Amino acid sequence: MILFIFLSCTGKNLKCPCKLRQGAVKNQISTKSFYMNKKKTKNILIFFSLLGIFFMTGCSPALPKYGVANPGSASRYMAAPVFRDTIQNATYLSGQFFSNTGHGYYPDEWIYFGDLSLHRSHSKKNYNLSYGLYGYLGNYKVEEVEDFRGNYSFFGSGLTASINYNEDFRKVAWRVIGLQSSAYYEYGDYARFRQNAEEDDLISNIHPDPFRFYSGLTTEVIFKLDRMDLSFFVSPGLDFGFRDDNEFRLTGSINFITPQNTFSVQTHEGNQGTFFSFGYSRRISGF
Repeated sequence: MILFIFLSCTGKNLKCPCKLRQGAVKNQISTKSFYMNKKKTKNILIFFSLLGIFFMTGCSPALPKYGVANPGSASRYMAAPVFRDTIQNATYLSGQFFSNTGHGYYPDEWIYFGDLSLHRSHSKKNYNLSYGLYGYLGNYKVEEVEDFRGNYSFFGSGLTASINYNEDFRKVAWRVIGLQSSAYYEYGDYARFRQNAEEDDLISNIHPDPFRFYSGLTTEVIFKLDRMDLSFFVSPGLDFGFRDDNEFRLTGSINFITPQNTFSVQTHEGNQGTFFSFGYSRRISGF
């Protein structure tokens, strides 16, 4: 019997049962490898397809971004009497002119405007309080959007208030920390440009709300000199609306103060670039 099986396995026309089993196993392995390779190929194709879609959408040109034109009136310096046990309350009429360095939201875009404000200030030994209203008007030159290139006027008005804690010394007054806030509304041709250009899918209007708010911290050091006072003022803050992201603003100011007059040189940093401004405040009443 054993000899018969041996002879059968060595025959030309017969195959050994063990070889048949080995062949079946090889066929199963080959089939499995084929389906595995097919699955890998499918996954690779899906991966590269998704990667292509990502780069096609992610690398598409971003729309130009435009927002409000005025980066400074809401955070401007508000003159207040320097505490000397004399005049502690005063009303001021102020004017200020602003201009950028030729780089608004994009290069070669000039912005210039002026504002006028009326505010009341109270100076005590340990605190200062100011509140008032302002209005402004100016011009924005658009260059980035070819279909809307040109000059656009803008207008605005708002309410503002500030309060700070004060430490008073013989030769120095330090308004240690304070809070300055403003609510304002900007409108005009420039606001209509942003609305129309966004409807045409030419820009992204990052400040769709014409009604906006500003809130920032303040600190000021005042050196009491013989003929005038010299102050250094800094205010970092946020400008925001109901439907858009916060915008960081930074205002710095050097101020030359006499009992009747205050002259200010300020810088303003925002999405609109760097602005410089020159201001004058006149005390029109005080007691």
